[in-house]
Amino acid sequence: MLRRWYRRWRLKQSGALFRYFDGRRIVWGEVLILYRKIIHHPADIVSLLPAIDNQQEPETPQFLEAVTEIFELTVMIRTAEKG
Repeated sequence: MLRRWYRRWRLKQSGALFRYFDGRRIVWGEVLILYRKIIHHPADIVSLLPAIDNQQEPETPQFLEAVTEIFELTVMIRTAEKG
């Protein structure tokens, strides 16, 4: 219990305030750095949001690729269905 508290306290002190799952593990990210990556990304994610809401085809893959790059996510591709 003390170990868990110390780990969370240390992460909060380091400025890593945003927690997300990257496809492999839970990652802590600094909010300001992620915000800057979103704003300065070449795909201009903010302008793609209305098209994403309307589910328009050319903008959706661009948005997903940009989010994958910004958050450094692991892309999961299923090659064969089992079961």
